[in-house]
Amino acid sequence: YKDAIAHAESQPQLFEDYGRLILVAHCLFKTKQYSRASNKYSEAIANEHSFPLAVFYRGVTQLALGEHHQALLDFRKVLKSHPNFVSAKFNLGLALMHLGRPHDAELAFSEVIEIDPNITQAWVSHARPRMPLQKVDDARKDIARALETQPADSQNLISLSQLLVSQNPEKSLRLAEQAV
Repeated sequence: YKDAIAHAESQPQLFEDYGRLILVAHCLFKTKQYSRASNKYSEAIANEHSFPLAVFYRGVTQLALGEHHQALLDFRKVLKSHPNFVSAKFNLGLALMHLGRPHDAELAFSEVIEIDPNITQAWVSHARPRMPLQKVDDARKDIARALETQPADSQNLISLSQLLVSQNPEKSLRLAEQAV
């Protein structure tokens, strides 16, 4: 960050323009104007001094737009220069799931967990691609780990319920009722 700050301070006008583009893009994203947000992120990326954060956020908007392949490309681009960018790895896993690549998604979520095993949503997301891969017991362990991290999280209980529904509908119902 120190290098980025020094670079920004040496060319204030360039980074004021970049900052405005990012701010507008974030506001558009938050108001669910994903196409316009993606365009603003692309404008920021076109700047030769662009930070990878603009590429990351464009990938997030591409996910929201259902443009999963483009999102995948953006997350991979970010990870080339910042291989431990946890949010980029996590979103890469989401893009891979949407593209019907559960094995690759499982690997992406495994990398997130290796970097920070305390991210509850990473455990839940890690469980999801394991179902189509017939790894039900591993998926259950992932959800159990998520529940250890945040026991009262209703999304974790719902995810566990979804995983168990095919094997034990009554237990699934009890877990779903707990979550509500």
